[in-house]
Amino acid sequence: MKLKNQKGKTAQQGIGILELLLVLALIGLALAFVFSNAQKATGKSYDQQILNDVLLIKSEAMAWRGPRPVFTGVSITALTSVGLLNTTWGAGTAINPVGGDYTLAVSGADAAAMQITATDLAAPQCAGLARALALSAAEGTTPSCTGGVLSVTFR
Repeated sequence: MKLKNQKGKTAQQGIGILELLLVLALIGLALAFVFSNAQKATGKSYDQQILNDVLLIKSEAMAWRGPRPVFTGVSITALTSVGLLNTTWGAGTAINPVGGDYTLAVSGADAAAMQITATDLAAPQCAGLARALALSAAEGTTPSCTGGVLSVTFR
């Protein structure tokens, strides 16, 4: 809408459609940027939580074993039942941040080693976690990722 001011010059009043579209486009770009970064931050947060959980399971399994030389009978349920893990852990089912499970068991034929797994991981997430846990894994073992399952052996 154009109005004449006191000196006879025309002046525009209100907001035009182009200005409105420009503002909406800028808001859309800002939201896309925020959403993209929020997803990356959430993914990193999940990775850190899984890493912390695996190391917590390792630590509590070591406490559970105590002076015994073997991990025979170790499990998430066993750690929960003796109060080493919070009761919300239950059997480790659907407890990890991405909705997967944690398992803890004696490692194959070596009762002096334990194996911790985390399921339902995306391939890049699993590979990153395997790299992060490589230094703390049992000597001579390498954390692995197969089909979204992270598997780490500790002694």
